[in-house]
Amino acid sequence: MTTARATVALVGLGNIGFRHLQGLKSLASQIRLIGIDLSADNLARARAEWTGDDALFTTGADVAGESADVLILATSSQGRLKLLRQWGDRLKPRQVILEKITFTDMADFDAAAGWAARAGASVWVNCPRRVWPSFQRIRAELAAGSGPIALELTDPDFGLACNGVHLIDALQFLSGEAEVAATVCEISEIVDSKRAGYKEVHGRMVFATPSGHSLGLTVQPGQDPDRRLHISRGAYRLALDQAKGLATLPDGQTVDYGRAPYQSELTGRVVADLLATGSCGLATLEDSARAHSAEIEPLRALFEAAQIDCSAGLPIT
Repeated sequence: MTTARATVALVGLGNIGFRHLQGLKSLASQIRLIGIDLSADNLARARAEWTGDDALFTTGADVAGESADVLILATSSQGRLKLLRQWGDRLKPRQVILEKITFTDMADFDAAAGWAARAGASVWVNCPRRVWPSFQRIRAELAAGSGPIALELTDPDFGLACNGVHLIDALQFLSGEAEVAATVCEISEIVDSKRAGYKEVHGRMVFATPSGHSLGLTVQPGQDPDRRLHISRGAYRLALDQAKGLATLPDGQTVDYGRAPYQSELTGRVVADLLATGSCGLATLEDSARAHSAEIEPLRALFEAAQIDCSAGLPIT
């Protein structure tokens, strides 16, 4: 008897979507892939990259009678709720992975949660530090200590608006607390993002959980860069090069905690876990909504005070 293959639908085959596609190649012999994008160039590149023998690459117009076990939305933040409803209703997935910034209006999180409840789907947000070896090891080490955990990053090149959610998610993961709020929001300027139509911010934000675990992010052009994430809890202290996974201890010793995996190395494992167990290491939509709210709500107030149109959501991605 031949076992039916699971179907994975990937909507968006641009930069991050292509990395997801590469990650799914580890499952190429086990899944049917539906790749969806409006760009003919993106479709051609994805088709050339894919190694499986069962795939459909399409603009979406000819997806009829198809269903999916897993849906990955690898699109920009604007319009994601519409795409979730469109492809979620059409393909009826039981598992959904969303990119971040997931939504730029907190009302969209409520709408997405309502859709998921009606559809009987589980929704996960791709803030992948939770499945990095370095952060998993650090979480286990922190669990042996007591008192508040403190994370601190000073990096003039860090995208505070677009990437802050990744480290807020890391704070949730390392502390085991999903509730988090901004306690400091000292933004010195709002600037144009590298992506047209979006904004970035410079300044400092601090986030804290109810138990006092905290994350401080300082992004100011011209500042002395460290770029390592400083992590402490009582006597436990290290400075982590997140990309290389090298941790510097207080005595100067360097310990290899494992480099950050590429997205192309993670997607296959996450999807395999979802297909096998219905769960994975990523944040739930509910927990990620708390992380997003901690950043979006204070920034929205500042953007609106600066006369920046936020009617379609905060212009960050």
